[in-house]
Amino acid sequence: MMTKTIKVEGPVHVVCHCDKCKAQPQRTWVGLTDDEIQECLQGLPTQTIDVYARRIEAKLKEKNT
Repeated sequence: MMTKTIKVEGPVHVVCHCDKCKAQPQRTWVGLTDDEIQECLQGLPTQTIDVYARRIEAKLKEKNT
C-alpha cells in the first residue's frame, strides 16, 4: 500500500463513524421551577446580582449532573 503525504492549511474537521468514537447522546436540559428561582433570590435586595447568579448556577448544576 502506498501512502501520500499532503500539506493541509487551515482547520481540519475529521468525522469518525465507528462505535468507539460515537458521542453520547445529549441529555434534555432541566430548567428551574418558579419556586426554585424564588429560593435562589431570597434576601432580595440586600445581596448583589453576582450572589444570585451563583445560586442559580449552583441549582442548575445540581439539576443537570
